[in-house]
Amino acid sequence: MDHVTDGLIFQPCGPDEFYVLGTCPQQLKWKPPHLNTIDFRCKIVHEAKVGEIPGYVGHLYLGGLNTPSAKLAHVGPKDKMLDGKIVECSFMPGLGWKVLRIRTDKTEPNYHKSGTGKQCFLLILSS
Repeated sequence: MDHVTDGLIFQPCGPDEFYVLGTCPQQLKWKPPHLNTIDFRCKIVHEAKVGEIPGYVGHLYLGGLNTPSAKLAHVGPKDKMLDGKIVECSFMPGLGWKVLRIRTDKTEPNYHKSGTGKQCFLLILSS
C-alpha cells in the first residue's frame, strides 16, 4: 500500500516519557500550511433571505458544538450529498474552506477542544 507523506509526527519514546493514548500533550504534529486539514460535520441548507438570491450554504461543525465553526466557500445543488457527512477540509486563503474528501472512515468530526480541532483551526486561519 502506498502512502504519501504529508507531515511529521514527533512523540515521546521513553524510557521516562511515553505516548499517552487519546490527547498526548507531548506529541507534536507538523504539516506544511497548504496540507493542513480539519474534519468537520457538514450541514447543507437552502437559505432564502429577504433581498438576497436564494442559495445553498454549507455549515461546518466541530465536535461538541451546536453552532457552525465555519462555512464552505462554494456550495451548489450538487453538494447536497455532503449533508450530515464528515468532510476533510482545507482552508484556501482569500477563498475559504474547501472539501477535499468525505471521511467514510469517521463518524465524528474533530473535537473543538482538541489540538486537531481548535488549535489547528486557528493556525490554519492565521497562516
